[in-house]
Amino acid sequence: KIPHSMTPTTYTPHNTMSSASAQFASTSELLLFLGEVIANRKLLLDLCLTSKIFNTTFMPFLYSEL
Repeated sequence: KIPHSMTPTTYTPHNTMSSASAQFASTSELLLFLGEVIANRKLLLDLCLTSKIFNTTFMPFLYSEL
């Protein structure tokens, strides 16, 4: 049940997900750790194509073994 103090515009699953994903993406240490543990080159490429921040972060991991 949604608490009475929260309006539908401030409490929706979409807003919560957006906020959580934005916080994760803005934490460079988490993104760098994620890049270190991903071994799938296709996934790294897909991440590079997601946004400018992801591209800057994951591109070195994508080409680290060439």
